[in-house]
Amino acid sequence: WSRAKADWSRVKADWSRIEADWSRIEADWSRIEADWSRAKADWSWAKADWSRAKDWNRIKADWSRVKADWSRVKADWNRIKADWSLVKADWSRVKADWIRIKADWSWVKADWGRVKADWNRIKADWSRVKADWIRIKADWIRIKADWSRVKADWSRVKADRCRVKADWGRVRADWNWVKADWSRVKADWSRVKADWSRVKADWSRVKADL
Repeated sequence: WSRAKADWSRVKADWSRIEADWSRIEADWSRIEADWSRAKADWSWAKADWSRAKDWNRIKADWSRVKADWSRVKADWNRIKADWSLVKADWSRVKADWIRIKADWSWVKADWGRVKADWNRIKADWSRVKADWIRIKADWIRIKADWSRVKADWSRVKADRCRVKADWGRVRADWNWVKADWSRVKADWSRVKADWSRVKADWSRVKADL
């Protein structure tokens, strides 16, 4: 598209130059016609003067004017040919630019077709993105609700853990008391066995004495 715009700008500039050259050609042609009219008039005057008085000085002056007019005509004609060469060169550039513009336009149309197809895909993708976003928001709401429940459960777990630690402290204390009581029971049992041994020994001696 940028190349097409640049080519179009060049075409417009070349066309402006062609119009300017053509204006110069028309102006030169007008001057040629005027010079030619003056030359014909001078020639008529020269012939009339020659016929009337054979005035050689006037004839030479008229002839000088005729030659000067003819020189101007030739110079104008040379300028016209040069301008025409410029016009042909500008026209060749215009045709080449027009061919490039048509080629670029074909590329532009093809690119526009691809752009439209891409835009349709983008719209379809955007619809899917919006649907996914709606699902994500719903999932996020559920996640926040679940997280609130998890935090509440964690608070309960921490409270239960504190209670378990307290209960475990009490259990360990009770176990220490039980171990101490068991030690005392074992010591008492040892004393009971020792007493029973002494009782049996005393009974044996009593039986022997009897």
